[in-house]
Amino acid sequence: MPETNFPRLPQIFAHLRMIFLTMCLSCGCILAHGLDVTSRVELLGNPMAARYPSGDSVYARNVWDMQALGNRIYLGGGNSSNYNPMPNAGPADVWYYDLTSRQFVKQFTVQEEQIEKFHILNDRLCIPGHDPRGSGNQLYYTLDSGAWTVHAANKFFYHCYDITRHGDIWAVALGVTDYVSLRISSDGQNWRDTVIRSERVDYPYCDPQRLYTLFTLNGGLYASGTIWIRQNPIGTKGKALLCQIMRYEGGDMATIVDPAVSIRLFPGFRGSNIRVVRPVNFGAELLYIGATPLNDHQWRPQGLYAATALTDARSITLTGNAMPYDILLADNGRCYVLGRAISGKSQNVVTVSSTSDLVHWTEDFRFNTDTFARSFEFTNGIFYFGLGCDPSALSNATGGILRYDPNPDPTPAPTPTPTPTPTPTITPLLSAAPAPAAAPMPLEESKTGAAKWNEYQ
Repeated sequence: MPETNFPRLPQIFAHLRMIFLTMCLSCGCILAHGLDVTSRVELLGNPMAARYPSGDSVYARNVWDMQALGNRIYLGGGNSSNYNPMPNAGPADVWYYDLTSRQFVKQFTVQEEQIEKFHILNDRLCIPGHDPRGSGNQLYYTLDSGAWTVHAANKFFYHCYDITRHGDIWAVALGVTDYVSLRISSDGQNWRDTVIRSERVDYPYCDPQRLYTLFTLNGGLYASGTIWIRQNPIGTKGKALLCQIMRYEGGDMATIVDPAVSIRLFPGFRGSNIRVVRPVNFGAELLYIGATPLNDHQWRPQGLYAATALTDARSITLTGNAMPYDILLADNGRCYVLGRAISGKSQNVVTVSSTSDLVHWTEDFRFNTDTFARSFEFTNGIFYFGLGCDPSALSNATGGILRYDPNPDPTPAPTPTPTPTPTPTITPLLSAAPAPAAAPMPLEESKTGAAKWNEYQ
């Protein structure tokens, strides 16, 4: 048979594989599964079971956010939804895990239905007034010299979903019954309304709004949420458009961005009711999760995105199409993303992926749990995870705090001493049967800390 100049099939496949790998790396895809560390993950406890012991109340144990500060990791729980399970579950306790004593401490109780997020502002831990109970007007809380300070609003509001510092001003993102959902202040105490206009001249009127997230992009301040604009004033007939982004213009001015522009922050998403959550600035880019509403104020992730501008964004695919739940920027210069993947019959595979440039990603590790991890923290080289659940799939594991040390102490070298070194015991994460309802934990309490618009309250 005459010899041909065609390459062999294995060579062709190898060449195509290299092309595929190059394309995946260029678009931010992650290909390989990380190390399975299930056997090395430790369950530290479930402190919020003290207030929410069993049944529907376990939903309020969702660890909505974790924040490291000094030798403590603060935990946010509760539920602000007006709907089951466990609606309006406040007041919400401020718990922290002490890294030195390895104990959970209840430091304070906020008059809120939920602690949805923490921020560090001016070197102080801050909690936005997510859903004040009763007729309270507590806009936000700060931890000052070991005690919590309540900062009241000088103007009425229903929800303070977010708060930030931007240059010389403070800004809050609100849920209100009028259209003034962005307020600013020069001192964090005296707040004034912004004058909000629509970028669409054919839709000049604004509906009541909920702004959930504040973020910066290219040096500008933006807010993301549920923002409606109308052709005609409220109460009259006319078309309406759902927008995703508001831009602060400086002074007392803000603009609702044309939804044809702002939807480009979420490439590949079909629909309009999506918002930015968990934003992190990394170099010249913004890394964030695109999320849709779930159970009133809560959210469900739809994808991970990176943007250099409103009109220049790209999607990032995690290994196994894992859905992102949290993002953090570590002191080691890497950016970490918490994911939830599906593997075989399990829907609760926790993944942690990282990058140093938002282009080349690695899945660092993964582990199995009884439910997914909603939030995480990384401090002193150790990862901590807060477990959550969806309203349609309650789990008694919700609220559990997990610990994983990627670099455990090496096994001591053999010595002439005949007594062996004991091996630390790690609490297993997976149970063969559903765990019984957790009893309230005898935990130490610190002595330092003292939808629909007619359904807002």
